[in-house]
Amino acid sequence: MSGRAGSRRCWWVVRVEVPDGLADELAGSVASGTLGVEVVEAGPGRASLSIYLETESEARGAAERIRRVLGAILGPETSPVAPVIETVVDDRWVERYQQRLRPLPLGARFVVLPLDGEAPTGSGRVAIRMVPGRAFGTGEHPTTRLCAACLEERVSPGSLWVDVGTGSGILAIVAAHCGARSVVAVDVDPDAIEVARKWISHNGVAAIVKPRASGIAPLSGAEADGVVVNISAPYLEGDAGALANVLRAGGELIASGFPVGEMDDVSSALRSAGFRETARSETEGWACLLMRFDRGATTWDE
Repeated sequence: MSGRAGSRRCWWVVRVEVPDGLADELAGSVASGTLGVEVVEAGPGRASLSIYLETESEARGAAERIRRVLGAILGPETSPVAPVIETVVDDRWVERYQQRLRPLPLGARFVVLPLDGEAPTGSGRVAIRMVPGRAFGTGEHPTTRLCAACLEERVSPGSLWVDVGTGSGILAIVAAHCGARSVVAVDVDPDAIEVARKWISHNGVAAIVKPRASGIAPLSGAEADGVVVNISAPYLEGDAGALANVLRAGGELIASGFPVGEMDDVSSALRSAGFRETARSETEGWACLLMRFDRGATTWDE
């Protein structure tokens, strides 16, 4: 149960400031079982996360998960900012949070809705059932929107796809609804996989999307038709070869999770691993690359 301050309810909140590009992935990995997560800008390139919980023990558990996820993303040589645990006295916070939830259009074909929400009348969009909002890794962040739009164009019926760093599982769910025969959704964080498993089940695609707590290496030789990665530039640059090993010849890579200023460096690293750039897109300062696996290609085909 939550605590009390006088006659009012007392919630627990875990706060942490992170690079803006990590906010969506981090919040999605810790959102399951919380009262809600908020993300606000904290300065240029920075975002502040507030994760609300009922008990102190839950808050301490969430803080430990945040430390573990940041360590996995940033690497052992980086010391992430430690999360802070506080109390918040507000007997109507949950009600106000739920009232702010609205249908969230995603790409041209989908809309993200709460489990009991209704799609806008006449929208013709396919409902993806999650808690809408950037904080939950459910489609509001520009890189998620870029990846979803690209998946709508590139996933063909009966194809095999891999979603690397699946988080909430939303991009794997999009790929399944776009006609993929099978989607392997991997994430190095076991807690994130449990979150993804929940939403995959709620959206009726458990027979298609298979979540796995692992990195990309165990899938080497999978001969996938496509891979979608929405993580960060250092991952794409460091694991370009591993991503190539998962694809068949002619397979496609949708790569996002980095700002426009890093697009050329990411493209160069991927081309060195045998990819050929076929398209690029951007929105709100964030970038997405579409690459085709073509061993030996090292220049951008304009």
